[in-house]
Amino acid sequence: TYTPSTYSQECLTSLEGWTRWMLQIKDSVVIIINTGIWYNTRREYSEALARLFQLLLKLALVWEHHPREKYLAIVFAETTAQHFHTSNGYYNKEVHRNTSRSMFCKTLPPSGRDESGVDWRNDMLWEHIEGVGGRTLQNLPHVLLDVLPMHSLTHDLADIHLRQGRHDCTHFCYTPMLYQTIYSRLAAMSKTFLTMIRNHVSS
Repeated sequence: TYTPSTYSQECLTSLEGWTRWMLQIKDSVVIIINTGIWYNTRREYSEALARLFQLLLKLALVWEHHPREKYLAIVFAETTAQHFHTSNGYYNKEVHRNTSRSMFCKTLPPSGRDESGVDWRNDMLWEHIEGVGGRTLQNLPHVLLDVLPMHSLTHDLADIHLRQGRHDCTHFCYTPMLYQTIYSRLAAMSKTFLTMIRNHVSS
C-alpha cells in the first residue's frame, strides 16, 4: 500500500542521498520542496514536516562549513488548493463517493492564513517555517529561505481541474497562464537570490 508515510520516507531518503552530490557542485543550489497534498491527518503531516526540517537543517549546517563560497536556496511550494465538496476543499473519501458525477468542483470561499484550521496543511508548513527550525535556517548566512504561494495562486481555479468520471478536484489542466504565474514568481526569487550573492561577493 502506497501511503503518505512511505512517500515521505522515499523523498527524505532521496534528499539525504542528494546531500553528498550537492556538496560537490561548484555553484549555488536551489531546492524546491512541495509536500502535503497526500496527507489527510495532521499527525502524519506533522511527523513528516518534523523529519523534513531536521534533514534540511542538517544539510544547511554542513553547507555552512563547506569551504566554497556558494549559497543554498530552499524554496517551499505551498500545497495547492483542492476544490472538493468539503468545508475546506480537501479530499474526503466518503463525501467524494456520495457526490454526483455531474457536480462540478467547488468554488472556495475567500480565505487567508488568519483563518487557522481551514487550510491546515499550509498552516502547519508555516508554523515550521516561522518556528525554531525555519528561523535557524534563515539565520545561516549562506542559506536563503522563501515560499512559493501555491495555495493563493490556485485558490480561485476550481474550473480548470481534470474530468475523469467524477471530477478530479486535485490536479489541474495544463494552461500556460497558470504556470506563467508560477514561473514568474520563481524568476523573481532567483533575481533576489542572485542579488544577495553578488552583494555578498562584492562586500
